[in-house]
Amino acid sequence: MDFGAQVACGVAALHRRGLVHRDVKSANVLMFRGADHRLTCKLTDFGAARDLDTTSTMTVVGAAPYLDPMVMQTGRFSRGSDVFSLGVVLVELMIGRPAAMRRGSRRHKRTLWQCFSQHFVVEHGTVAEFLAAFAEKPGRWPDPARLGPLVILIRGMFTQTGEARSRTRPTAAAVAHFLRAAAEAEAREVAPSHPAAEERLCSICMDDPVAARLRPCCHAILCE
Repeated sequence: MDFGAQVACGVAALHRRGLVHRDVKSANVLMFRGADHRLTCKLTDFGAARDLDTTSTMTVVGAAPYLDPMVMQTGRFSRGSDVFSLGVVLVELMIGRPAAMRRGSRRHKRTLWQCFSQHFVVEHGTVAEFLAAFAEKPGRWPDPARLGPLVILIRGMFTQTGEARSRTRPTAAAVAHFLRAAAEAEAREVAPSHPAAEERLCSICMDDPVAARLRPCCHAILCE
């Protein structure tokens, strides 16, 4: 969630300046470890970026597995086409598979969009079923009921094609906001209820894990 939010923030920052990236893909996302030892994602390679006013009809650039189908048909890039590509990157992160996947014969590749379209439009499957079916590691994702709004977000980003629909996709800023909130909620869920082993605790905190959550506690000055 957090990695996806960081990439979405990069796309949103570009859009605020009136630019479209035109080549949002996982290969253009760099990861590095900061001073706080946390992994950070940065969107890179702005060589294909253009002002929105100059992208009405332009040579199609970018990697095919990430391109909005409407861009392939019309040559028109927009904020919505960047969001479509962002949706592909997000699904890649979620299922642990690349945007161009081998299915059956090694020589036969299908994009995530093609697999998704087959599953969602032709077979009338659900987004949650797609994520579960294509996940690299079985059981990687929770019960579909817990995916909640994330399913709606993916559907809006990834399945809406057509010129009119691309304008109704969520903005990159909205995607970033949602993913950031989801990441924070997820972090709260998995946060340890016990203090770290190296922390000094008073006798009451040591006997009562609930009391140990209050930092500093009001029992003794030994708590830090």
